[in-house]
Amino acid sequence: MKVVQRVLNLDYELAYDYLKDIYDYLPSLYGGFKNRKIFDDVTTYCMFIGYPRSGHSLIGALLDAHPEMIIAHELNTLRYILGRYNRNQIYHLLIKKSLLFALTGRKRGGGYDYNVPNQWQGTFKNLRIIGDKQGGGSTLITQTRPDILDKLRKVVGVKVKLIHVIRNPFDNITTISIRERPNSPVDPVCLKRNIDYFFTLCEVVSKTRNQVKESEFFELKHESFIKSPQSHLKRLCSFLGVKATKDYLDDCASIVYKSPHKSRFKVKWTPELIELVESKIGEYPFLKGCSYED
Repeated sequence: MKVVQRVLNLDYELAYDYLKDIYDYLPSLYGGFKNRKIFDDVTTYCMFIGYPRSGHSLIGALLDAHPEMIIAHELNTLRYILGRYNRNQIYHLLIKKSLLFALTGRKRGGGYDYNVPNQWQGTFKNLRIIGDKQGGGSTLITQTRPDILDKLRKVVGVKVKLIHVIRNPFDNITTISIRERPNSPVDPVCLKRNIDYFFTLCEVVSKTRNQVKESEFFELKHESFIKSPQSHLKRLCSFLGVKATKDYLDDCASIVYKSPHKSRFKVKWTPELIELVESKIGEYPFLKGCSYED
């Protein structure tokens, strides 16, 4: 029921966002026009698609540390596309959001610090790649507005590339549930609701993946990234069209935790719910290899 409610309420949430974003309109119009020359070398817009609590914050923070990239922390660009903001306004807001996140120390839930030493978070040397690490919200908007990618391409006027970060569904669903109920135990009802929510997003990702070119879509398993961050980050930079120096890769790898967090063992999963998730995993090739015991 909550999944349906999330989807039905999306239009109301967007309406609220539009009212709130009115305060961004004139400052971003001025800022975007004033700094328009900065955007001349941008070749690619980077969009995340997928699920909350899947590792987007880590990947976004590492990409934002690159001297030729700005990857904002959850601006939710698509709502500004629907709000008829122009390219320069959106780019201005992305830079502002990236800088704000850098200034706050990049610390998030659980005390994890996303600050990459010696690198370029919140700023850049020569801006070529710009984007937003908002994943779950963008995916829901994509579900209700299947034309949104075309609108995004038209507004930004450059290549649009998508990053899909995959985390073991049991850990992903568990973490969503824990964050949803920070002061209450996670029960089977909560887990079931978020199982439905997670696989609703999987369905949207699957459809979106079929609508874009292979060269526009990058898939990354969170657990594999943790094991070998430098090699995966190098591939990701190549996908986006920039080079990754050894210093950049070393500094980024220095903040990556040593092993993935298996939050599934923090709550009680019933055999029925485990069986349900594992049956649904089989419906999506990109989840191949994921299991409760993995």
